[in-house]
Amino acid sequence: MTSVELPTLIIVAGASASAIEALFGKRGFVTYVAGGAEALARIIEVSDLTPSAAVLDFELPDADQALNILIHAIEHKPVLIGIASSDGLLIGENLLDSAFMRPVDPARLFARVVQLLAERKKGRLRSGGRHKRLTGIVAVVKGNRLFHIIERELTTAVPRVNAGAILEKALRDLGTDPRSLKERDLEHMLATGSLARALEDFGDPNAIVSALDRIKEILS
Repeated sequence: MTSVELPTLIIVAGASASAIEALFGKRGFVTYVAGGAEALARIIEVSDLTPSAAVLDFELPDADQALNILIHAIEHKPVLIGIASSDGLLIGENLLDSAFMRPVDPARLFARVVQLLAERKKGRLRSGGRHKRLTGIVAVVKGNRLFHIIERELTTAVPRVNAGAILEKALRDLGTDPRSLKERDLEHMLATGSLARALEDFGDPNAIVSALDRIKEILS
C-alpha cells in the first residue's frame, strides 16, 4: 500500500493560532504551532520540518525574523500567507503568496491555503502573490437570497466551510459581490466555466458537475 503524504502547515502566531490549528487539523493537515521566531527555529531544527505552507501573524514582535527563517532556513520555501498586524503592516509583503487583513475568517484562510497548494502542485503558483490576495473580513459571507440559494447547492460538492468563500471570490473576480448577485452573473460564470474552475481544487469533479447542473436548472 502506498502511503499518502499529508500536507503540513506551520502556524507562527499568538492567540489566533488555536482556531487556525483546529480547523486545519480536522481537515487532514499536520499542524505545528510556533509562538515566535525562536520557537519556529527550534521546531525546524528538531523535526527537520519542511512545511507545505506557513501562516505568519505580523502582530508578533519578531515577525520579520520569523519570515526570514521561513524563506531562508527551509530547503523548499513553503506557500507563505501573512496576516496583517493591527496597524496593517506586512513586512516583506512582496515575498508572500497571499495576505489577509484582520479579522481573519479561518474558513477563507483554509480555502486559500488549499487553493495555493493546488496551484503549486500544478506549477501555476508564482512567488509573491499580491495579485492573489484574499482577505477574511467576516466569519459568514453575507449575500442576497440568490447567493445563499447557490451557496447551499455548492455545499453538496465542496466542504460547507468553503462554499461561500469560493463563490464570493468568483463573484469578485467577475466584478460583482454576494449582495449584488444576479442571474445573469451566474449564467456568465457557468457559460465561461469560471465557477467550475474556482471549485475544481476543492471537491470531487463529479459532485461539482452535478451541483452546477442543478444551478442551471434553478436558472432555467
